[in-house]
Amino acid sequence: MFDVGFWELAVIGLVALMVIGPERLPAVARTAGLWVGRLRRVAGSFREDLERELRTDDLKRSLVAERDALAAPIREVADELRSTVNDAAAEVSQVPTDAPQGDSTGAKTTSAVTESRSAPPNE
Repeated sequence: MFDVGFWELAVIGLVALMVIGPERLPAVARTAGLWVGRLRRVAGSFREDLERELRTDDLKRSLVAERDALAAPIREVADELRSTVNDAAAEVSQVPTDAPQGDSTGAKTTSAVTESRSAPPNE
């Protein structure tokens, strides 16, 4: 972050010794060290929170992508099923409702067959 070498620190220490004095310099250095430690912890906490939020956003994006990838085939099947049902409904609506009784092959029903057997022959 800061590019401070040995000689820069020595000059800062010498100026602090002359301005603050030898009696109060240890207490000021301790207080400054505590403040620097607190600032580092706050910066580290901020960085961790930011990284956690970025990971959360990435996870949300990947979940949305997976959901969309899984939903696409389901939508296709639902559309195909809907189309099939609509086609079947259209075919059923085209079947005439006034068709003669019996099956679709034109065969007589069993009641019609029994009636024709019980009738006496016309001679």
